[in-house]
Amino acid sequence: MNVATGAVTVVASGFANTNAFERDGNGTLYVSDSFAGAVYTVNPTTGATALWKQDELLRSHGFPGFGANGLAFDASRSNLYVANTGDDRIFRIAVNSNGSAGALSIFADGATINAAHHTSGALDGADGIVFDASGRLWVCANQANEIQIVSPSGKNLVKRFSGTGDDAMNFPASPVFVGHAMFVANL
Repeated sequence: MNVATGAVTVVASGFANTNAFERDGNGTLYVSDSFAGAVYTVNPTTGATALWKQDELLRSHGFPGFGANGLAFDASRSNLYVANTGDDRIFRIAVNSNGSAGALSIFADGATINAAHHTSGALDGADGIVFDASGRLWVCANQANEIQIVSPSGKNLVKRFSGTGDDAMNFPASPVFVGHAMFVANL
């Protein structure tokens, strides 16, 4: 969209269910497709689309039926993190030196965190994600109605925010930091 004129231009199409965007240092867009269990790259100038990574682990096997969702690069941009909403997991995909997708691994698993820390609702409905300057991953857990902070190791939740009253979280979906403030899309 041209922010000056409001004109909208379709850059790429043909996805099953696009959900989140992230951009690398070269301007390439990474797009999650929740139903395909995939991440695509899109050249924002030409619209050329390519499958970057598709894996059964990026498909939903739970509720809700959304797999690959929120995307975030770590500070070094050597890994792309992908939230799987239906499976309550965050995956890490290595970025090879040529920009191709490398190995996929589990970074954080809600069931594992719940079992290890005798809690519930960890990463429940993991949606939008963003890293802070300390390397902690902030996760919009839309089914838990919380913002959850995952430790840099991915093994535990550092903090959980749900809000109260009129300020309560209700299906938080997309976080962004602006200075020391976070803005969150909240149903």
